[in-house]
Amino acid sequence: MSTVKNILLALILLTALSPARGQDEKDYNQQAWIDLNPRWVMKSGKTIIRGSLGYRTIFPQEWDRYVINLGVSHSPFIHQTERNVAIQYMRFHAGVGNYYTYSIEDLNLNEVRFYQGVHLRWPSFPRVFLTHYIRIEERIEHIQHSDDYDFTMRFRYRLGARFRFLKPFLSDLYLPVSAEVFMSTGQGFYFNDVIRVTPGIGYDFTDQFSTEFQLSYHFSRNSSTESFENNDLVYRLRVYFTF
Repeated sequence: MSTVKNILLALILLTALSPARGQDEKDYNQQAWIDLNPRWVMKSGKTIIRGSLGYRTIFPQEWDRYVINLGVSHSPFIHQTERNVAIQYMRFHAGVGNYYTYSIEDLNLNEVRFYQGVHLRWPSFPRVFLTHYIRIEERIEHIQHSDDYDFTMRFRYRLGARFRFLKPFLSDLYLPVSAEVFMSTGQGFYFNDVIRVTPGIGYDFTDQFSTEFQLSYHFSRNSSTESFENNDLVYRLRVYFTF
């Protein structure tokens, strides 16, 4: 258990120190994200159809972004706990998303993104478990009203942890935290995140409905330079519901 505590402490410490690094290079912007995440569980319980509808904006306002995703995940096996809770320790993901950016001053950008990934839950304890998400993306970007296209591949790895309370009146509350790194074969036109650090708080209203609020620091790289140029603070509300 001491190893898990050390990992959690390192993630929290990284979150606390992130703004200091960004402020040495450039003042950060603020973004607001909101997304709805429905999912449909197949009869076997191993296969899940996942969707996502999202809206993102930045302050001072430079663009608005509209996101739609559709994907599927499959777990080779499901572990049933003593409390009859189904746990998927390994899931394979695949899907496609469309990201449309309406720019206030520049030309609008449309991105089609294909992805494949694997999600692992290990190790797991009564109050906390760690997750590992490895993902490969194929990004096709197009600047509207032009012949400019760009294709890049991107690798993502996210280490996460979720802490739950054992007290009965707090059993539906949980605290997620994660750190994610990005590596790309090239630089896209606008959005090139390199590091994300994200603490949050979530609540399960029912087995089919939950919400999560996240406060995230994003370090991004400009398409024309190798230095860190953007340091954004992102407020994100996520809503999950299961059919």
